Amino acid sequence: TSCTPQSASPPQPAAIGALVQKAREYAESRNTLLLFGAYSIGKERAFLAVSETLGERLHVPRARLRVYEAALSGMCDVAKKFTTDEKATRLRVVPMGHINFAKLRALVGGSSRWQSVVGFRPTGWAHTKVGGGGAKGASSPAEERTPAKPRPAAPLHVRRQGRVTIVDVAYSEHSSFSELRACVRALEPVRCVPTVNGNSAAKVAEMLQHLSAEH
Repeated sequence: TSCTPQSASPPQPAAIGALVQKAREYAESRNTLLLFGAYSIGKERAFLAVSETLGERLHVPRARLRVYEAALSGMCDVAKKFTTDEKATRLRVVPMGHINFAKLRALVGGSSRWQSVVGFRPTGWAHTKVGGGGAKGASSPAEERTPAKPRPAAPLHVRRQGRVTIVDVAYSEHSSFSELRACVRALEPVRCVPTVNGNSAAKVAEMLQHLSAEH
């Protein structure tokens, strides 16, 4: 998935650290609601780190709680980390697709207790927004001959509209490009067989060249 220098996302601990620090800053206001995008399963390390730092539980719907009771029992004390009482906390776990300005804007103003809302999007795709490459463009002949060097992404990208803020976090549970290359160098396999995005001989050759490049 990430076998390209342009996918040089930051190490997961760095992304989590940046997320926690930013969440701590926004949490200084008790009238700010913090939402964390997630899939059915995945991204738990990111928002659990925030919960631990702030000492607050995370609100989840009952259906998601049942999933976490089954999947996270060996990772944390689910009963102490999550609640189905929306009024008991200002931290919420929501579907990743809910982290957009239209949905978040509906949570502030009017009779809402919240004066502002911040939505965090912890996803590997965020590296295309935060400076880690990912932009498509023409390459020079020299660039085509020489594998590009990894360009680590900044962990965060902040967007704001009025009282709504969205923070894109370059957090991924896939191995980054640098981690893939380090793994290949450490194991010294006789043969690598790409199974993702290797839909042509040219693409396979390009990925293998990236993995074997010295720098």
